[in-house]
Amino acid sequence: MALYAPDYYKDFHCIASACRHSCCVGWEIGIDEKTLYFYRAQSGAFGERLKASIRETDGCATFCLSEGKRCPFLNGKGLCDIILTLGEKHLTQICADHPRFRNFFSPRAERTEIGVGIACEAAARLVLTKKEKTVLLPLSKEEERKSRPNRFERYLLAERERLFLMAQNREKSLDGRIKDIL
Repeated sequence: MALYAPDYYKDFHCIASACRHSCCVGWEIGIDEKTLYFYRAQSGAFGERLKASIRETDGCATFCLSEGKRCPFLNGKGLCDIILTLGEKHLTQICADHPRFRNFFSPRAERTEIGVGIACEAAARLVLTKKEKTVLLPLSKEEERKSRPNRFERYLLAERERLFLMAQNREKSLDGRIKDIL
């Protein structure tokens, strides 16, 4: 599978306690099966805290949110107690990924594009303050060779590239660029 990302993708990092709108508040936090198995195997006080904070309904596991719809592991300093105690590699998949996302092309095209969503203030700052034009890059030269989009996908990619060029034309006002795109 060929993996492509915007040129700024590797510059993203969570600002954790400096975040004013934490992704650890107000969202149901799903726990993937592999991570759930790991959490169930934990012992000691933190293991008990983990187990007491998990709700399982209809085969789906989530964290029981505390008052104010906060993740029970978001501490008073705005940091994650799971990361502090177990390490980042033991986060649930959704926590490890957010605000990263993936767009999958058809299985035959073997192309996936990844990015960061601007619902996250750190990602929004990275994306929206970038002065240079954004470019999608293969994450490795090997990735580039793997991508073989079909004729329709090549057409869609070319049209998207045309729209990106219009959107990034800094010689025009934002209103002018929007009109061109429409």
